[in-house]
Amino acid sequence: MNEKYTVTSTIITKNGENSNANCEKSFETKAPTPIPSKPELVCRNITINQISRTKFEFNTSHTVNNTTFVGVKYIVKDQSGKVVIEKNCK
Repeated sequence: MNEKYTVTSTIITKNGENSNANCEKSFETKAPTPIPSKPELVCRNITINQISRTKFEFNTSHTVNNTTFVGVKYIVKDQSGKVVIEKNCK
């Protein structure tokens, strides 16, 4: 619910007070701004394209809402679980 108000400012000195139409303004209250939705970060899919025996291209589809996308981190592990490559992509 919006409510309307008027504010008037008056200059006060030792010699008196002064206010005029330039120092009066109307305003209204407004409903509070809704709290932003919780950020949504979802990895949808990863595709792997083999370019050569040792060269691969990775592509990730994702959904990002209510936040800023910065990049994707790829971590490649060998069959024993040891990290062999870790790369951030923008």
